[in-house]
Amino acid sequence: MNKYYIIALLTILSYSNIISQTIITTADITAQNAGEGDLYIHNTSNVIYIGLSSGSYHPINKNLQEILAEANDANELKITNLGAPTNPKDAVTKEYVDNLTGGGNWNITGNSGTSNSNFIGTTDTQDLVLKSNNTEKLRLVNDIGQVLVNQAASFNDHPLVIKANGVDVLAFEDESGIPKWHWNLLANGLNFVESNVLDYRLYLQNGGNIGINTSNPTATLHIAGDMQLDEAFKDKDGDVGTNGQVLSSTVTGTNWISNSSSPTLNVTKETIGYVFAASYINQNGTNTWHNINVNNSSISRTGTGRYSVTFLTNHPNGQYYDITFGYKGDNQRDGRIIQVRNQTANGFTIEVLTGDNSTTADILVNSVWYFSVSSTKEVVTGVSLN
Repeated sequence: MNKYYIIALLTILSYSNIISQTIITTADITAQNAGEGDLYIHNTSNVIYIGLSSGSYHPINKNLQEILAEANDANELKITNLGAPTNPKDAVTKEYVDNLTGGGNWNITGNSGTSNSNFIGTTDTQDLVLKSNNTEKLRLVNDIGQVLVNQAASFNDHPLVIKANGVDVLAFEDESGIPKWHWNLLANGLNFVESNVLDYRLYLQNGGNIGINTSNPTATLHIAGDMQLDEAFKDKDGDVGTNGQVLSSTVTGTNWISNSSSPTLNVTKETIGYVFAASYINQNGTNTWHNINVNNSSISRTGTGRYSVTFLTNHPNGQYYDITFGYKGDNQRDGRIIQVRNQTANGFTIEVLTGDNSTTADILVNSVWYFSVSSTKEVVTGVSLN
């Protein structure tokens, strides 16, 4: 479209405000009975038409985009490369034309023919805000190089500030989209999680303690597990020590110290005797303790004059142990003989006989008797290091 055509249109539009206009209806437009060059105005829409030689009614009060799109004599060329505007109205026109020619509008389905001058954002002192469901999700702060996520508040000059969702802060997925690691803010620190595997792979506790596989580090570095060191330990002075030295805690920190010989642990032991089991037995086999505090046996009478003693724990020397016997005297003149049978690590049996001084044969007889079993053991009486 050449400039003379545009000037003619503008002249006609201006002149239409002075001369009278014929009112037409939709039926007139359909009938196509317009006079060439005559102006018409629709009775309801107020759209202004000009009559063409064909009798058609051609609307002429279109917007700028529609007029430019006509492109009758310009072979559909459009106005481009407008100069720098000199007033606000020209600036609006330039912006509008630039948008029509691809200088400003971006399609949500993708764009081509872009350059480094194309961008989505603001050109004033306003933040760029992205929302979802009318809720802010991302903000580019205009006056500092900072991105705020999830309505986070600006914090110093950090390039990225993330506001947690509950306790969750940031997640990392592999190339197939499987979560591998994530961070969350727990009450007392920052938790590094191996996703779907284990919490507290690394835990930075408020106050400075660091925990590895623990949620409660009690030292500057607290490792709940094995530690492998491929290089050297260093003391407070940065020394790695030499072969044979020992890393030792001192008043001022750690230090490597030399030791002329390996330390020797001296243990002093003593063998002592003790009562392993003891009891005072009635004629019927029940045991009465009578101030004997060794409760390590049970007794039963298996027949006349026959008794069985069972240890609650096996004797440490096996079947080899000493037994001391005694019996309670009675009004009988005869003594008593106590014979041990079947001595084992867990007990023994005895027979109690009359003991008639060879006058008559000895016979089994129930009697009141008692016994004690002794043993020995080693006890540590002292430990020293030199």
